[in-house]
This record gives sequence, structure tokens and C-alpha cells, in this order.
Amino acid sequence: MELGILSLSDLQTSLDTGQPVSAAQRIAETIDYAVLGDQLGLDLFALGEYHALDYAVSSPAVVLAAIAARTEQIRLTSAVTVLSTLDPVRVYQDFAQLGPPLRHRDRTGRAREHRRTVAADTTIRPYRHHEDPDIMNVTVFGATGAIGQLMVTQLLTAGHPVTAYVRDVGKIPASWPNDLRVVVGEITDAAAIDTAVTGADAVISALGPSMDRKATGLPLVEGTRLIIDAMRRHGVPRFIGNGTPSIRDKRDQPTSQQRLIGFLGRTMLPRAYRELIGMSDIIMTSGLDWTIVRFTAPKDGPAQSVKRYGFYGTDKIGFNVTRADIAAFTAAQLTDDRYHNAAPAISN
Repeated sequence: MELGILSLSDLQTSLDTGQPVSAAQRIAETIDYAVLGDQLGLDLFALGEYHALDYAVSSPAVVLAAIAARTEQIRLTSAVTVLSTLDPVRVYQDFAQLGPPLRHRDRTGRAREHRRTVAADTTIRPYRHHEDPDIMNVTVFGATGAIGQLMVTQLLTAGHPVTAYVRDVGKIPASWPNDLRVVVGEITDAAAIDTAVTGADAVISALGPSMDRKATGLPLVEGTRLIIDAMRRHGVPRFIGNGTPSIRDKRDQPTSQQRLIGFLGRTMLPRAYRELIGMSDIIMTSGLDWTIVRFTAPKDGPAQSVKRYGFYGTDKIGFNVTRADIAAFTAAQLTDDRYHNAAPAISN
């Protein structure tokens, strides 16, 4: 086991003065506690790159170089690298430059030499602008769920580079390629969500409320708010998600089918119903380009193709639909322009 420090250099309020800490002070403190970590025998110090007013460090390599001049053994590396704004080769060279011998003076004044190793991750997938406009960098939330796993497979098969946001690494399928970008975090972890959204062209959410009657709170509402905030911050325009007919589209006409589904949700699973409605309200009023794919009764089994789709009261929509078809129809919305700012319903 190795122990280390990961810093995102976020600016916080001083507990002593109650005033915001300046960027200069935050960088000085960051260097100091990296030096202390080296003295205490910690193995690793990782510093993240952020381009926002509430973070102090936008160039980790520069600050890590200052740390390298004052430390001896601790390994230095990046916690977050925004490759969409950088040349990946130059990134590697900048961090590798910390590796050549550095010279220090010991207490007797004799020069001594040592080597520093750098935990350079050369497998990070570079974000890039694609020649094919239909190929996009896609971040998938809920990626290890029943529909989420199928969604990731659909996207990879179509050639889209994917970032998978997962809560439990134990649920990552063995079939996922080794170079798939994975970000691990809770759905209420703002920093991890920000990392996952960085560099994306679109976000797809396979998140859905827990049906456990013992579940409490509305974590997916807060998580959805954090996702939308990160998308705005990084200029990601496209959101695609899933929902049920309890969500109303302005194109719907009243039907007994939709009224029944809403009634059952409100009566039998009120917490899940509130969470679903809360998530959808945030998405539909976000100002982003969104699509919510609605379905009623997801089933396991092979894809049968979505034969019915559209809006209640206008189009004839059934109940059952396979999860494979949900994943395929949702992934197709990346390039299908029929349902922008709309919530189509689907069935087999």
C-alpha cells in the first residue's frame, strides 16, 4: 500500500480569518504541505489542473517543479490533466522533466544527487476534435447499471470515445477495454463529476431512482444539478437521459396510460417519483440541448428494435421495451436531431 496526497487546489475560506484564501497563499500552502509530506515519508503527491476562478493551480507542472526543488523522495504527478487544452506529448515531456537528477545540499554543504521518479500516466485518452462530426467524446453517468453497461457498449461500437462515471469499481465489466477512461465517485461528488465532464462533447445519463422503499433523500436530484453545473462550466452543450411517462412533454395529449403510470408512481413509490421529477425539472429548465428518453417497463433480453416511439396521445406507445433497445435508442440521440429539447416515449 502507498499513501499520498491528492490536491485540487480549490480555494476555500480561512478557518482563522473567515476570509477567502488567495491563490498565492493557497499555492504557498500547497508547496509547504507537499514538503511536509516528503519529510513524513509519504509516497506520492498529485496536483490537479483546473481553469476556474475557485481553483489556484492552472499549471500543475510549474508548481510541482517548485515542490521538486524542496523535496527528495516523494513522487510527483498530475491528479487532473485537461488534455483538450494541451498537446499530450508536451504534457508527457513537462512531467517527465521532473525526472532528471536534481541537486540538493545537505547540512554539511556537500552536493548530493538523487533521481526522482514521476508517475506519468501515458494511457490517458487525449480529448480531441474529430474529423467526423458524428464522433463525440461522451461521458456516461450510471455506466455500470443494467442500461448503462449496454449504453457504453453501444457508444464504443459506434466509435465514440467514452468516459464512464462509476461508483463501485467492482461492477466494472471485464469486457470494457483497458483504455476506457473511468472516473470513480459518488453522484454527489462535485470534484469527480467535474473531472468526468471535462473535455466531453455530450453527457448521457443512465441514472434512475432506487426502487428500494427504505431509500431516503433525493441524491440523484443533487447529482443531476452538479452534472448540469459542470456542463455549463465546461461548455458541454448536449445532455441525453432516461425517464418514465411520469415526466410530461408539452407535445403529449392526456391519456389513461400516462395518468395510470403517474398515479402508480406517486402512490407506490413517492420518494422515487419525487426524485425522478426533480431530476427532470433541472434538465428541462437547464438551457442546454437535452433529450429524455421515456419508457415504462424495461426488460432483459436481446434487442428487438424500437417499433413505437413519439408522444402520448399522438403516437401509439406500448409498455414493454428491452434494455438493449433503450440503450441503442438513447445512444442514437447523439446524432438524431428529431428530439432536441423533447422527451420521446418508446416501446417494442
